[in-house]
Amino acid sequence: NYGLNYMFDVPETLTVQVVLIALVVVLATISVVTGVEKGIRRLSEFNMLLALALMLFVLFSGDTLVLLDKVVNNAGDYLSGFVAASFDTYAFADEGAQEWKMWWTIFFWGWWIAWTPFVGLFLARISRGRTIRQFVAGALFIPLSFMMVWMSIFGNSGIELVANQGVVELGEQALNSPQTTLYTLLEYYPYVGITAAVVTVLGIVFFITSADSGALVLANFTSILSDVNHDAPVRLRIFWSAVIGLITVALLMAGGLNALQSAVVITALPFSVVIFAIMVGTYKALKLEGSKADARRMIAGSAPGGDWRERLDRALDTSNRAGAAATIEHSIRPAMTQFAQELESRGQTANVTEEQVEGESLPNLMLQVDFGDATSFVYQVCPHRMRTPNFIPADDDFYVRLDVYLAEGGQDKDLNGYTRGQVIGDLVAEYERHLQFLALAGGHAQAMPGTIGEPPEDAQM
Repeated sequence: NYGLNYMFDVPETLTVQVVLIALVVVLATISVVTGVEKGIRRLSEFNMLLALALMLFVLFSGDTLVLLDKVVNNAGDYLSGFVAASFDTYAFADEGAQEWKMWWTIFFWGWWIAWTPFVGLFLARISRGRTIRQFVAGALFIPLSFMMVWMSIFGNSGIELVANQGVVELGEQALNSPQTTLYTLLEYYPYVGITAAVVTVLGIVFFITSADSGALVLANFTSILSDVNHDAPVRLRIFWSAVIGLITVALLMAGGLNALQSAVVITALPFSVVIFAIMVGTYKALKLEGSKADARRMIAGSAPGGDWRERLDRALDTSNRAGAAATIEHSIRPAMTQFAQELESRGQTANVTEEQVEGESLPNLMLQVDFGDATSFVYQVCPHRMRTPNFIPADDDFYVRLDVYLAEGGQDKDLNGYTRGQVIGDLVAEYERHLQFLALAGGHAQAMPGTIGEPPEDAQM
């Protein structure tokens, strides 16, 4: 609202703020309806590029070398004092320091904790298929690095104006009305009309991307998803987007921004207990994966048999849909059925199911062996249409992979060209590893949900 007031003299009233919230909700609804890969992703990328452009503008319009020196200096101060500052409770300081701790450190801890359910689930949704290393880099280190540079460049630019150029009112604004500070700072740089518009657009789009991702998470929370790679129905996304807008308006009318912030922070205390439970769950899940890896090392298995020329054919195979269909019909389906029947004859509960995915003529096949309370053995084959690599000679631009998935995810294994005996051999090898895994885990291991049948990141469906 202040940005519009600054540029167009739009009054800062409750009515205007309600209209702005309604506009944000409409745009967020359009974004969430289009999905993660289109609306949400495109808006987020646009906003980050715009923020990067604004930061570089301030950097190169100011004393660039001094600002870069201060970025390095600030980063060093942060890293060297991180542990000491984390344990500093101001126990021997005066009441002013204690009050600052409550309204800054403790408040922002609560603020961040309150955001963890939504942000954590949304990050998990968009990070499916990534390794933990990639997730930590993309969700922690890269954003942290960007924010450190952003805060250093803008913060030091403001400090320079207040401390060395006598712009005392900028410091007073930062204390009394922080929402106006950035606009006042940009007045001391060229093209203030353009940069003020950029800041306003950034604020609007940041609100939109927060609302649309929140609506998506809530919609997924309140629906039963038949496929973990799909999101909730559109009507639920629209509903939760509207609910977010109504709650925001209600809290704004009840007490303005302070009421909105207080309501968010109050939810943080009970959820902090849940975070500790999540930590324990994460430790158990990683320990479970370690047992699985140990089982795979102990039973290495053997390469599929056959003449070496046949194996070379499989390595260079770029089967079309007809070839993949023939492999399913003559090798994979009979092998799964025969293996399940053999297990049934030995007193185990095994079944083979097929699922037809919308838009895909070839079926997903899954063999599942039940072990009661312990993790079931799952062996799933999913067809995926992929772009043919440039380094493999082929007549078509696309080919079909028959990818293997276990309960813990994809195995980077394509069954195209396998005979029935070779498929059974692979089934036996994976089944042996699963039995060894259950033995190492004490027979009580539980599978992580939602990890079966995930398409490769570059799959062209």
